Amino acid sequence: MVKWDRISWWATGIFVVSLVLGGAVHGAFLFLMLGAYLLRPTLHALGLARQYADERQLQIQFHAGNIGFAVAMLAAAILAFKAQLEGRQIGEYVFIISAGVAAKAIVGLVMAAEPRTVGVRIACTVGLLATLFTLLEGGSPIGMIVQAAPGLVILAIGVLGRWRPLVSAILLSAATVYIGYFFGVAQSPIIRWQMELLVTLPLAVAALSLFRSTRSVPAV
Repeated sequence: MVKWDRISWWATGIFVVSLVLGGAVHGAFLFLMLGAYLLRPTLHALGLARQYADERQLQIQFHAGNIGFAVAMLAAAILAFKAQLEGRQIGEYVFIISAGVAAKAIVGLVMAAEPRTVGVRIACTVGLLATLFTLLEGGSPIGMIVQAAPGLVILAIGVLGRWRPLVSAILLSAATVYIGYFFGVAQSPIIRWQMELLVTLPLAVAALSLFRSTRSVPAV
């Protein structure tokens, strides 16, 4: 059983604030209750406030978090399938699923691997997926090559990070800024947020990881 500690008091405060704001201002503030529930597992997942949890509690939260994530993604997929059958747009459900999967994958890689490895793998994955999606769209051979060029460039920059992490980090930073601007002015809101999440954010993490790796000499 979790003891009543400082985190419990903070969670209680968030819960009370959500009730007050939800009743006096707008019902949407009731969603702040999520913060009260997620506060403790989030702090522990980030390696913070470990003095407020023993090993057994951390293991319970780890398994509960994985099960909760799987249930949330499955529920979003079912709702998306239902919406598609009813002829409604599913962009928002796709965004939720993409956000969850991308966050879990990136955080897991960052926590498990050495910085240079993280940067190279993320950049190469983004470049490879961008290229594959382009090729799957079809079209004329020349058109496919032109459209696949950005993904191939990102892939090449990622591979370069194995031997020249600083150069790769600088190039990825420039690509992140350009792609973020491009999606910001050229796409609909839903598509923009999806692409920012699946392309811009991972590339930014890759660039930061490669910058970090320049402080030491480990290899991939």
